[in-house]
Amino acid sequence: MDAMEKGKRIRIFTDGGSSGNPGKAAAGFVVYERDKLIALHGESLGYATNNFAEYRALELALEWIKSRGLFVSQLDIFCDSELLVKQLTGEYKVRSGSLREIHQRIKEHFQAFKAVEVNWIPREKNRLADWLVKSILKGEKAP
Repeated sequence: MDAMEKGKRIRIFTDGGSSGNPGKAAAGFVVYERDKLIALHGESLGYATNNFAEYRALELALEWIKSRGLFVSQLDIFCDSELLVKQLTGEYKVRSGSLREIHQRIKEHFQAFKAVEVNWIPREKNRLADWLVKSILKGEKAP
């Protein structure tokens, strides 16, 4: 078994949103190793579209994993944005110029992992990340 096969399996749940589209935007992510919560983070993005906020939430999660030096072989991503999932899996083309650059950066991040799976989930199954985003948009401080 090589070192890559010994890496961790991580699950991340992401969400992004804006109040108005475009408008005041926020992004949030939650990271689990097995069933243990290891990260919960959200931040304001200023003025952006909801689609950009969805992408930025995933990028923030990937940057967090990289910054912690986590040795991850399998990355399971869950988000409630059908557009994001279908663009990342290649089912939809990225037509928006404002999303092409961040889409490319995310795909480059994926190369650090042996396996990446991107999954759509309904909002009800993404409650914690959704709560982070809504809290920030309401002006509350996120963890």
